[in-house]
Amino acid sequence: MKQENGFSMTELLVAMVISGIVMTAIYSAYYSQQRSYETTEAVSDIQQNLRAAMFIMERDIRMAGFDPTGKATIAGFHGVTSDASSTLKISWDGADGSVPNKVITDPSEYIEYKMEGNALKRKAGASGFLMIANNISGVSFTFLNASGTTTSNPAFIRSVDILLKASRASRSKVHERDLNTRIYCRNMPL
Repeated sequence: MKQENGFSMTELLVAMVISGIVMTAIYSAYYSQQRSYETTEAVSDIQQNLRAAMFIMERDIRMAGFDPTGKATIAGFHGVTSDASSTLKISWDGADGSVPNKVITDPSEYIEYKMEGNALKRKAGASGFLMIANNISGVSFTFLNASGTTTSNPAFIRSVDILLKASRASRSKVHERDLNTRIYCRNMPL
């Protein structure tokens, strides 16, 4: 009689248990890497939004008060409060140098910023507000005079502190980042 070779039930069970352990370890590593990827993506998205918004605001705020002909009397900041504000309106004479009655009338020479929902929006001229960054949870503008104290008088503003806050959820965690900077207004009269 011929003896048949094969695996016993015990050998099969041992092989299945070892395979299960290996598969669990592989899945655990995959899951950990996936969570790490999602976290990195969320944080980099937040940081990119903050940097892009800050770049645009810095450029605009540095232009506040620009008046190469010296004809404008209201170029600069508008609607300034002594408390940190979430809105900002600035103007300059940048187009043709024509300033009737010393008032900037060209809507393209005004820029406004405001929060709407979780988006930071910018309005340039007569166009409507356009989103420049999303996942923004807060923005505040603090206006400072030459000595670095808070002011609500637009004529005395020499710098602006901006604080941007952003947040984004990934799975069960909310990621938050802040970005702040001080912008020195090079076009405001000394």
